[in-house]
Amino acid sequence: MAKYTTEFIGTSFLGVFIGLAIESAGALAPLAIGCGLTALVYMGGPISYAHYNPAVTLAFLMKGEMPTADVAPYVVAQLSGAALGAFAVAHVTGATFALTPSPDATLGAVMLAEILFTYALVLVILNVAIAPAAKGNQYYGIAIGFVVAGGAFAVGGISGGAFNPAVGTGPIVVHALLGGGTTPSTRPGLRSDRATPRPRHEGDTTMEFKPPAWMDLTVPDADTLKDFYASALGWKADPVDMGEYSDYNMVRDDGSIAGGVCHRRGPNVDIPPVWIAYAPVEDLEACVARVLEHGGEVITGPKGTDEYRYAIIRDPAGAALGLIQSG
Repeated sequence: MAKYTTEFIGTSFLGVFIGLAIESAGALAPLAIGCGLTALVYMGGPISYAHYNPAVTLAFLMKGEMPTADVAPYVVAQLSGAALGAFAVAHVTGATFALTPSPDATLGAVMLAEILFTYALVLVILNVAIAPAAKGNQYYGIAIGFVVAGGAFAVGGISGGAFNPAVGTGPIVVHALLGGGTTPSTRPGLRSDRATPRPRHEGDTTMEFKPPAWMDLTVPDADTLKDFYASALGWKADPVDMGEYSDYNMVRDDGSIAGGVCHRRGPNVDIPPVWIAYAPVEDLEACVARVLEHGGEVITGPKGTDEYRYAIIRDPAGAALGLIQSG
């Protein structure tokens, strides 16, 4: 049991090293991973031979260095350990990760890179860890860490640099379960796809996006802009009578209103020509007072109708935001 536990713990920490190095070490991520693996090999070597990799376990079996009965428990420990490591990374960084090949690389190039450097890793392990002439040496961990770091520097930007089915699949499972959509992020020497950032509140399991209460665009020529959005996004313009002219509610195919396109005249003459989102507030006047107290300014408002009141403010950085109160 000690062997299986060591494989589980070691592969978990390997997954943590990989995920956090991708997040914070930048171009030196392969070196950080190699150093971490070196330490983990010295930790687990005397107990389980520190495989942390189903490919290494298969090589040990083929060399007759481990009983067949140990193979399945080793692989299960490695796969589950890698998944646990990726899960830990997701909760530390707020984002999942998955090692992925470059979109510019061909399937043949990706497979060849992974085969070559997985073979190199296994070859080094067999010759520094169990070869009769090398038994008892104290450099085996350094050699193993160096071949992984070198391989990640060499082909990480092509294939993802996994060289290990456990750390290749474990993070992908966690990524699929927790990640949602992905935003590709390429790091020199190592490549990952980082997922949508995750909330860090206790008990949260999903990132929930809520639309603003309203948004609108105010421009000198609303007639031209409403035609643009109608053509580009398929929104239909529903005129709103403003007296001498009309502004427009832009309506989606399902009948919901996407936002307003307004003329920069009349009550809207002071509003900047950008899309402005409106955040709902319970007490508009009190919120505006706090804006002014903390260094913001009011562009227009508070004003409105019996149904709603609104104001547009500018924060200390210069960004505009609408505030809206119902009733």
